[in-house]
Amino acid sequence: MEDPKGKGLVAIRYGAQAVDPVTGLWAPVVGARLDVSRKNIVPVTSSFWLMMAERPDGVQVEALQREMCVRNTYWQQQRQREEDILTDLDLTLFQHLFRFTDAHSHQVQWSGKQLKEAAAELQNNAQTEVQRRAAQCSFLALVLPPNVLHILSFGDEEEWDQQCAWHSAFMSGLDKLDVCMDQLEEDNKKRASQPGEWSTNLHVMDRELRHREMWEQCHSTQTEVDSALTLVHYGRHVAQLRANTAQAVLCGHFWFKDYGLVQCSENKPNITMMALLQQRAVPLLEKLNLILEGKPPTSLSSNICNQHISGREA
Repeated sequence: MEDPKGKGLVAIRYGAQAVDPVTGLWAPVVGARLDVSRKNIVPVTSSFWLMMAERPDGVQVEALQREMCVRNTYWQQQRQREEDILTDLDLTLFQHLFRFTDAHSHQVQWSGKQLKEAAAELQNNAQTEVQRRAAQCSFLALVLPPNVLHILSFGDEEEWDQQCAWHSAFMSGLDKLDVCMDQLEEDNKKRASQPGEWSTNLHVMDRELRHREMWEQCHSTQTEVDSALTLVHYGRHVAQLRANTAQAVLCGHFWFKDYGLVQCSENKPNITMMALLQQRAVPLLEKLNLILEGKPPTSLSSNICNQHISGREA
């Protein structure tokens, strides 16, 4: 950017004083944007944000906080269920592998059915949450500013992909464990039917080697499942940061906090949820009506919109 003191071009730095190219006022730099007409980067200052930003009303803040609360509850419940499933898996593996290596235990049955059912229920809960968010976004689009909704929901698809990857890794791991347990069970049956032959040193060494390989296979499977789940938890943490960022942008704290700016405190009239929805919906309905009548849609003024709202509230 041009140096305000006439020293030529200088780097655009956060917090540096600059003349806003739109407002012409001196203010701290809070970002940068592309000037499409000139095809260059220009600084964005706090004066520009103060001019563009509107103080959020209680309806918008309440709607965003309610959605954040629902998401947090879902994440907490899912994490608890995931920890329960992994605990059950660890306990079941330990019990069965210990019994298989015990020479006095011959009747051991492994079944990953319950674990698969628990994982399927977990996946169904995640899919239900995806459907809920899709429906809720349609509602939030009428209430929240587009940039706030974009920040909130930008990572939803990636979160779902990570959830599906973990579910696939878990189910694939259970299939591998089923094969391992079947092999160990077959060894135990042979040992029980031919005790004399299987007591030789050669068979003992072979059995110990196979058991060691099974332990390593189980450990490798658990590591893959844990790694996939770590990515799920990372994705949720990023989604939580996005939600917090969306709230900070909506409330004006995103730039006021970092640059010591004074937030506008003018009182805005209280508006109800129904009135806000009408304010957003009426222009769309008017345009739709014009399209159905075969007339070219025209932009509606805020006065017409307010008249509709006043008439409906009355």
